[in-house]
Amino acid sequence: KYKNALDELERLVVQWLFELSKLNMSGTGYKLWQQVTKALQRRSTAIQNALKKYNALARVHTPPRPQLSWNEIVEYTFLGEFELLRHSRTDIRDAAWAQPAQREVTLKVLRLERAREEIQRLDIEAQRLRTFIWDEISTMNKCLTDLDMTDSGLAAEVRKHW
Repeated sequence: KYKNALDELERLVVQWLFELSKLNMSGTGYKLWQQVTKALQRRSTAIQNALKKYNALARVHTPPRPQLSWNEIVEYTFLGEFELLRHSRTDIRDAAWAQPAQREVTLKVLRLERAREEIQRLDIEAQRLRTFIWDEISTMNKCLTDLDMTDSGLAAEVRKHW
């Protein structure tokens, strides 16, 4: 029972940490941010329930396991800080994806990919803006030519301000 409670608490906290890191990622849209926030709220209730179950079983375990509080769990910002993981069946703290350096590299690679996507989008946007400006100049020149035919004084005044 203790191992099951430990596994459940571990699973919920790991999911919570990943969702928490998702909130801080750049490029997270507002709707996704709202969904992640709601999931975090739901998950925090589930974590508190799993924490109560774990603490009850940890007290009666031989040898007794450390008790955890909600405040301790909330203070975790990365898997490496999650002390409970060292008591689990498999110590995932040594996994490559759980290392802070690996995490930072992964985040930087994802940010770099996002920056490349943004550059492509901006290249397209710059081309559209250039086309708009040329079209605007062409339209204005045509209007000024037409205005020269009908009212040259007004055309001269418009040229002065444009």
